[in-house]
Amino acid sequence: MDTKYIKLTGKAEIPDDLEIGMNIGVAIDGTITSKTESDNNDGSHTKYYKFEPVIVKMVDEKGKVIHTKDIRKWSQKMRSALWKEWNNVKTNEDFDIEYYPERMRQITTKIIEGEI
Repeated sequence: MDTKYIKLTGKAEIPDDLEIGMNIGVAIDGTITSKTESDNNDGSHTKYYKFEPVIVKMVDEKGKVIHTKDIRKWSQKMRSALWKEWNNVKTNEDFDIEYYPERMRQITTKIIEGEI
């Protein structure tokens, strides 16, 4: 039987100081950024999925909700938005080879020409 783990990595900026011993509830939206698989030499495998946070929501002991910002770089946010657009368009174009470079060219051209 295979064993699967999710490895939480990364960090999130928070707006306020925290106290040692403070109890906090955390909800994280993020992205699986890699997968590794190891053979256990018994017919089973161990799989590790690396999870990196994008948005973290924290709730303190008093129920106060602390939201943190999306920590991705703007280029990562743009690529993610274009990936979502590509999935909705249902095109046969390869995302990395055709769709993404062409959409970036279109957007950049509009900015340079003052249309955006």
